[in-house]
Amino acid sequence: MKNRYRIVRDAYLGYEAQVSYWWLPFFWFQMGFANTHSSVGEAERYIRRMRREVVKEVRHD
Repeated sequence: MKNRYRIVRDAYLGYEAQVSYWWLPFFWFQMGFANTHSSVGEAERYIRRMRREVVKEVRHD
C-alpha cells in the first residue's frame, strides 16, 4: 500500500498539496504546515520534494 497525493484549489494562493495515508485511506491531510502555491506546477514540485512518486490529480472543490 502507498500513500496517495493530490492537488486541490484553496482560498489563498490557489493550490494546496494533500496526502492520504495508506493506513487512513478515506481522509486527506494538508502536507506540511503552510502549503499553498500559485500554480499546479509549484504544488507538484512541493510534493516531489516530499515524495518522489506523484499521482497528478487536480480537484476544483
